[in-house]
Amino acid sequence: MLRTALDIDLPAIDELTIACYRPILESYVSMLGEECYAAVRHDPELTWEERKTRQNRDLYARHPEGLDDAHIPARRAYEAVGFDRPVPGVEYWQDLSERVD
Repeated sequence: MLRTALDIDLPAIDELTIACYRPILESYVSMLGEECYAAVRHDPELTWEERKTRQNRDLYARHPEGLDDAHIPARRAYEAVGFDRPVPGVEYWQDLSERVD
């Protein structure tokens, strides 16, 4: 059942976010490499779990009618109820420390 999130749902959303985002993060780090990932991440003093749950909570504070829909588990849920227009995105990165002039 899909419904609007409530404040009391946030701890469970945090747990679900961490469980579902872990493979996405691992894939992202694998594609970028540990050093490049570490160089570009926001709020380096936070763990990835803290950054990701903060991102969700900040989004919820601004738009309580829905959270992050950019990942596979969420897309599957939306598709199951009839959403059918995904918008993919692409990012390009380069490790400049390996660049030879």
